[in-house]
Amino acid sequence: MPLSRSEITYIQSRVHLLELVETRTIDNSQPPTAYSDGGRYTKLTDEARAIADFIAELKFYNLSTDAILTRQGYAHKNQLKESLIRIASHVSLELLTSMMMNGAYVYRAVYQHRVVGIAMVSPLREDLPVTASIDRPPSRTTVPELPDPEDLQQVADYSFSSQKYSDFRNQLKGCLNRHRQYNGVGRLWEMSAIGVVEDIRGRDVRKTLIRHAVARIPLGDRIMVQVEPGRESMFREVGFYHAMTRDNRFETIKIMPEWARYGNALEFSMMTLRKGHPAVKLEENLGGSSGKGKNVPAR
Repeated sequence: MPLSRSEITYIQSRVHLLELVETRTIDNSQPPTAYSDGGRYTKLTDEARAIADFIAELKFYNLSTDAILTRQGYAHKNQLKESLIRIASHVSLELLTSMMMNGAYVYRAVYQHRVVGIAMVSPLREDLPVTASIDRPPSRTTVPELPDPEDLQQVADYSFSSQKYSDFRNQLKGCLNRHRQYNGVGRLWEMSAIGVVEDIRGRDVRKTLIRHAVARIPLGDRIMVQVEPGRESMFREVGFYHAMTRDNRFETIKIMPEWARYGNALEFSMMTLRKGHPAVKLEENLGGSSGKGKNVPAR
């Protein structure tokens, strides 16, 4: 039986004071800026850890995770699942905490007291630092033994390619920096960590989370998001369109995984939305269907 709107609760979290996070429930019967409670407060460390753990588990099967795995890590991914999720949570915790301290908003969908979806939007106040490229040969095709799952450093060395991770992050940062520099009027925001648990998919929860995040940013500001392959149409439905380079090409991130056999790179689209742009129609009440954004240059 399809879920009704009343069965899903959406909550917004943001840093209120240096070490406290304010969490408020969004009133779905009102415009997206209305709340149904006065807010509650939790420690930033506790909130960030819970969010990092949820994101790490959600992203386990994403192609962006596969892109940074070594050959042996990709081959034994399911056998090392719990360890890989713990490593991913640990790696993202520091970044997530920094983003929340710098003004990020986190939106979560809750069903029967369980978090089932998430979306995050954060302002880009300055250029992101691009790290030096790591030049090292690909990992060996085969390894005699699996690492000890309890030794997370051993699992990380075995499963993750530092060179591919650096390449992915540098391409993403470079794209965001370019668009921040020629964004024109308004601030640039990054949308990230978008996902919904498998048993709740197909019920517009992801779209609702995105709409809540878009509703938060001021008119004239712009959002960019790195999109997993095959999900571009869903973002178009809520008003996003392909970001364009200065020479009028689609902005993409391209990664050739270590395990790819036939020379086919994984390609991730960068999409954008300017709040209040004529090509974008976002309804005030989240119960209706949204207008579709046209594929116009993101300038």
